[in-house]
Amino acid sequence: MKKIKINKIKIGQAVTIRTHDGKTFRGILTDRSDWLVGCPVVKAEGKNYGIGYDAEIVGVPKEKNNVR
Repeated sequence: MKKIKINKIKIGQAVTIRTHDGKTFRGILTDRSDWLVGCPVVKAEGKNYGIGYDAEIVGVPKEKNNVR
């Protein structure tokens, strides 16, 4: 699987994460380096997940082109 580069993801962008116990959630990247945990944070299902600590980013939806 191709590693997701966190620097390419915008704050507020939707991502898919997988927790260490195997659960998959869709959430929003809220911070690239939270002062408390020192890692990127994704909010999903009402909880904050530290990336590399609680979960990993496994997918980023492709941006849709607004063509009319």
